[in-house]
Formats: sequence, structure tokens, C-alpha cells
Amino acid sequence: MPPHKTEPKKWKPPKGPKPVQHKNKNTIGLGRNIQNVRAKENRVVYLPDGELRFTTDKHEANWVKLRSVTQENALDEFLNTAELADTDFTAEKGSSVKIIQINNRNVDNKDGLNPYLLTKEEEEAKFNIQKQFQNELTVPRRPKWNESMSKFQLERLENDAFLEWRRQLAHLQENNDLLLTPFERNIMVWKQLWRVIERSDLVVQIVDARNPLLFRSKDLEKYVKELNPLKRNLLLVNKADLLTFEQRLEWARYFQENNIRYTFFSAAKANEILELEKEQEELDALNNRYNEYDEEDDDEDDEEEEEDDDDEELEESDYDDELSEELTDDEEADEVADSKEEEEGEEEDDDNEDEEQEEQEDEKLRTFKESTESTEITEELKQLTRIITVQELEELLLGEAPEPLTEAPLGQPQRVQIGLVGYPNVGKSSTINALVGSKKVSVSSTPGKTKHFQTILLSDRVILCDCPGLVFPNFAFTNAELVCNGVLPIDQLREYTGPAQLVAQRIPKYFIEAVYGIAIPTKSTEEGGKGYPTSEELLTAYARSRGYMTQGFGSADEARAARYILKDYVNGKLLYIEPPLNEDGSRASLEEAIRFNKGSYTVEHLPQSRRDQLLSAAADKGITDLDLARDLSRLTFSSHLGNAEGGNAKTINYYGGKQAALNSTSAELDQEFFKMNNVKGTFSSPFHISQVASGSSKKHNKKNKKQLKTNGSIASKLF
Repeated sequence: MPPHKTEPKKWKPPKGPKPVQHKNKNTIGLGRNIQNVRAKENRVVYLPDGELRFTTDKHEANWVKLRSVTQENALDEFLNTAELADTDFTAEKGSSVKIIQINNRNVDNKDGLNPYLLTKEEEEAKFNIQKQFQNELTVPRRPKWNESMSKFQLERLENDAFLEWRRQLAHLQENNDLLLTPFERNIMVWKQLWRVIERSDLVVQIVDARNPLLFRSKDLEKYVKELNPLKRNLLLVNKADLLTFEQRLEWARYFQENNIRYTFFSAAKANEILELEKEQEELDALNNRYNEYDEEDDDEDDEEEEEDDDDEELEESDYDDELSEELTDDEEADEVADSKEEEEGEEEDDDNEDEEQEEQEDEKLRTFKESTESTEITEELKQLTRIITVQELEELLLGEAPEPLTEAPLGQPQRVQIGLVGYPNVGKSSTINALVGSKKVSVSSTPGKTKHFQTILLSDRVILCDCPGLVFPNFAFTNAELVCNGVLPIDQLREYTGPAQLVAQRIPKYFIEAVYGIAIPTKSTEEGGKGYPTSEELLTAYARSRGYMTQGFGSADEARAARYILKDYVNGKLLYIEPPLNEDGSRASLEEAIRFNKGSYTVEHLPQSRRDQLLSAAADKGITDLDLARDLSRLTFSSHLGNAEGGNAKTINYYGGKQAALNSTSAELDQEFFKMNNVKGTFSSPFHISQVASGSSKKHNKKNKKQLKTNGSIASKLF
């Protein structure tokens, strides 16, 4: 047996109670989010009618649901269609229609035609087909509902109606060989339009003045009348300041012939005027404060001066009495005569100034009358084409709107509700800001800035409803046309030759050269040219002048140049106005469109800096009446090198690779090698044998000294 332990145990401190782990109060973070997602996965939901639902859909925020969707690839479109149909597409492949748009077009490019554009004959044939099916371009209708329906039943009806509408457009496009513009495919955005139309008494459709027919939806006006025949429509042609008087007159005649209620407006100009007025008010307020301080200081100074004047008057009174006695009658008569002559001379000068002002006013009146008589501008034509102001727009809206058709909430007066709808980035929010007089709605150059419809109280009688930008379905000829009209985003553009070719066709060559200060070399008609630059010629000339080069091969970066030029075209720097349809309903040809826009391509429509350069260059050449089409090739400005004999102009060389200069790189190397750039001297030997390269460099001298030392050491060893 082991020996008995008699030694005492060592003392140990007591352990105490076990620590209690407290719950983490932080409910946010990556780990917590992962746990929440796992907890919500595979969750069973019971509907109000007792039906069991099992879903694996992820939860999305409201702003995600309201994102504008105008273009989808084939897979996304198939999945969204299956979701709208409320079916599992993997189990029932034939239950829903796949809306897939793939535009592949084979064009024989033997004649130098752009494969992404249509020929003149193809456009005419396509336009005739579009006219036949114009009435089938509809907007989705909200299905009828009542208060007894549940939320799920109403959503099911709306999804079915929206899916049927998309099927109709898909059949229209596939069966008739038509191209539709990208339209809004998110039903949540269309619900915002339904709410605006239902509550509005007057629906104002805002369109871009550069192409009103593309941005106008006829079926939307029809839908407004279907909801209530008492509701009214109005077409607000925004950005009308970009149009000339003749262009506004042609569009006004077209609107009147087709019984379209319209008005011309410019939200940008209206907001500029409001900003100037606010600045003037601030300056006036500052001046008033400054004048108040000056008046207080002047009052104090006047009191001090009055005290001093009283003392001086007492001293001078005695001196004046003595002086008056010494003056004779002759001196007094001379002073009176001199004063009369001065007064008569001043009166004659005033009379001459008044006569000059009257003559200038008479000349202005005569010139105005002559101009109006020559163009036969009547007061009626001025009213048809006039760009209205903000106050006039407010009066027009109140005059066009009917009596309030909806009941006001309890405790509030009954007001007229005016809804503003239209494409993204046409100026709906800017128009509201101009009407209200302050920035109530956020404005952005990004299409689709407004997400929810917003209500703004304009006055005690009027409420404005701003609808999110909607892309309505419409016909188009090519995707290039959609890019030029600002419907498709330029930054996401992959094919740029088609849109660039449209710009080169529509904008005259001399105006593009004047705007960018470049010279575009083109082929003559004898060499096979079309009379206007090709997309490659335009983009290459622009890229060379700006120094945009690609990596590797070092050629001109045409894709980057296309993005800059297309953005200038969409923003109006390169202005093109679509002419209205002819009387027989046919589309204007390219030649007619160029004549329609001829008045927009003058010196006055250039940017201010470029205009000053051209006028200065024209003055150096002795040109008083500058005509861009006639005189631009003779002028030298920016990168544009004019030709005094009237021949083709050139661009200053900014090359960085093989294809990035007007003169080839080999020619530049030859000029440098044989010293051809030095005009004053003649060289018989190339530069690498010259004395400058052999003996002047310190580096070469050190190398030669080392070489001499090594040669000397080797020779001493050998001998």
C-alpha cells in the first residue's frame, strides 16, 4: 500500500462564478447580414387566403425595384418574362414567350456603305411599314380594379396585363421586320405613370424640340381621354431656343394642321433669367444696406458742416457788403451777359443730343419695318412661333386645365393638378424649377434621375406632378439613330461607326471643321467620295488633332473621338433639327433636311471663343462678310491651316504612331535625316556623319579617352 500522505495541500484561490456571455447588441455588419440572409432563405409564407407559398427570391429595396430598365440581354429578358408569368420556366418552357431582340443585318459593303445604316430605298420602305402599324404602338393600361381586391390579386392582374402588352410588341417586331426603340420594361416605373395620369386634370407631354415626333406618344394622349374625356393634353416643346424662326414656323404649321395643342418653351433660358434676377435682387439688397450706412454718415457730417457754415457766414457777410459796394454797374452787366451765353450753349447741346437719339430710333424702326416686310412676318406668325416666358406658361397651364376633376382630401381646398410626363432628360424637372422659381426638384444630365412621382405645390390653386422619365415604345430605323437622339447611352456604346456616319451626313463638313478647328481630308467625287466625310475620316481627323492614340499600334483612337463628338451632338453643340413630315405624310429626304438646317450653320451659332478666332482670322485676310461654306478653307486658326489659293486645308501634325499624322512617319523621318526642314542651308551628308554628333558630346569624349588608354596599354605590352 502506498504510504499515507501527511503533507498538507497547497492553498489555491477560489475559482468563483463562471463568466456569462452577453448578447452582442450590434445588429449590423457583414456577419450579421449573412446570418439574416440565411434565416430568410427557404422561408414559408402563408397568404391571406390560406395558400402556402415557398420562395427563394432575394429581398430587394424599393429603390432597386424602381430602376429604369430599357435594354436587356437575352437571358435577363427570358428570366424577367418568366417572373412576370409567375411560372417556373425550367419546368414549363413553352408556357411563356421569350422576348429576345437580336438585330443582325447583313449588308454587302462593296459600295463603301456602312453596314449599320440603311440606304435611302430601305428607309422609304421601312417608313411605309411603320405607318401601317403606327396605331399598334401603345402604352400599357392599368387593369380595372375595385376596393374588394387584395394586394396580391391586383398585382397579378397588373402583371398579366403588362406581360400581354410586351407580347404584343414582341409579335409586332418579329412578324413585320420592324425595329422598336428601347422602351421601359420595369412595371414599377409604369405604375408611377398610371398614378400621375389618374390624378392629373391636365397632362403636359414634354418633348425635345430637335425631334418632337420621336419623343411624342400619341397613344398616351388617347389613354388620357379613355380615363376621363374631360381631361386635356398639351404638348410642351422644350429647348425651343435651339430652333431658328423658320424652323419653329414649319413645326407650328405642322402642329396646327394635325390639331395638336402645343407651345414653345425653353426651361434652360428661363432658369438663367431666374438666376440673373436673384443675383440682381441680392445686389440691390447690398446696395440698399450700403446706402443706409452712407446716409447715417452723411447726416452726421451734415450736422458738423452746418455748425461750421454758420460761423463762416458770419465772417463773410461783412466782407460781402464791402465788396458789393465796390462793384460797378458795367461789371454787373458783363456778368449777366456771360451767364446768358453759357445757358444758351448748354441748351443747344441738349437739343443736338435729343435730335441724334430721335434719328437713331427712326432708323431702328425703319430697319425693323423693312425686315418684317421682306419676310412677311405678321403678328399671328409671331404668336405661333414665340417662345413663352415662365409667367405666360403658368397662365397657359391654368387656361388649358379644366375644373378640378378629383375630390380634395379633407381639410384641403380643391386644386387643379397638372402632370408632366415625357422621356428622360427632356427637361421635366427643369420646367418645374422654372415654374416654381426655385430648385425644388433635383436635376441631372443622367437620364432617369427622378425615380418616384413628386408633387409640388405651385400655388393655392395648382399642384404639379413630376413623373419619372419614361421611354415610350416607338419605331426606329437603326440603333445609330437612337444613339444620336440620346435614347441609348453613349458611354456604353460599342459600335460607333454608324452614329458617327449619321453625324457626318447631317452636319456640313465646314461647320464641323469650324467648331473643332480641324481640317477633314475627304475624297472627291471623282475618286469615289460621297460629298461628305466618312465616319473613319471624321473620327481620325478629330483624334489626330486632339492626340488621342491607341496603345500598341499607335493609330488614332476612333472610339474615344466618337464619344466626344456624339456627346456634342446630343448636347446641341453640333445642332441638327429634324424637319416635320411632308404634306403627304412622307419623310423628308437628307437633302431637304440639310436645307432645313442651313440657317443653323453660321458664325453666330459657334461657341464664343471659336467665333472670336474666326473673326480675327477673317480680318487678317481682309474678309468682312464671313461665309463659312465659302471662306473657311482660306483661314488659319487653331489646328486648321488654311490655303490662300482656296484649295484643301490641312491640320497641324500631332502624330504618335503609324497612322496618326497627315504626313506619314516615313516622310517625317526622311525630312529629319536629310535636314530638309532646315530651309536656309543645304547639306550633302546625313546627320549621323556630321561633326556635331561626333565631337561635341562629353559622353563621347570620355568614351574616346578610355579607348585611347586601352589601346595604348595594349600596344606597350605587345612592343
